Amino acid sequence: MTHDALRNFRHKIAGCEIALLMDLSTGTVLAWDSDLKWPQEELDALCGLAARLLSAAPGNGPEMGMMRAMLATETGCQVFQRGTPQGDEVFGCILAPEAAIDDVFEAAAWVFDDLLPGDRAALA
Repeated sequence: MTHDALRNFRHKIAGCEIALLMDLSTGTVLAWDSDLKWPQEELDALCGLAARLLSAAPGNGPEMGMMRAMLATETGCQVFQRGTPQGDEVFGCILAPEAAIDDVFEAAAWVFDDLLPGDRAALA
């Protein structure tokens, strides 16, 4: 079910290069979907980046419910969203530079509907 949700997200969002589910408490990528094979080191680096971005602002760590983070560069955009305000489960994706990011967070919320039923209200 997790892989299906990630694959469905990638196919819904044009320009999505990889979709991931991560556990920040263990620094682990739990599942991912991409057309390309990603080295474990790069997956681990994405998990570390998500942890840093989601706790970067003073007073905005998980205890404060920081839910979303985005890092845009010339090579694309990395997007991360927690499943629940204080949860360690994080959805992430990398988008190509030309990808439209307008629907990314809403689509990520629907991924969590599949993965964490009943927690949709926490994402609003």
